[in-house]
Amino acid sequence: MSTGGFTRLADRLERRGLIERRRSAVDGRGFEVTLTREGRALLRKAWSRQYRDLHRLFLDRLDDDDLRRLADIWDRLAVEPQ
Repeated sequence: MSTGGFTRLADRLERRGLIERRRSAVDGRGFEVTLTREGRALLRKAWSRQYRDLHRLFLDRLDDDDLRRLADIWDRLAVEPQ
């Protein structure tokens, strides 16, 4: 995403009351951004939807053996290669 595109996105999020921007105390050219209460609520709602969708589309279609094999694969992928 370009700098201008990110700025426009931040403008829209701020207008919707989802973020607050303040000039950076360290570097006056930049901003520090925090989620508002409404932004956090929307993020929790999105996470919940994503969780339900992942279950419906993938995990609910696997049996216990499939899930164990998948967990083993994720464990192997999580280890840093030597």
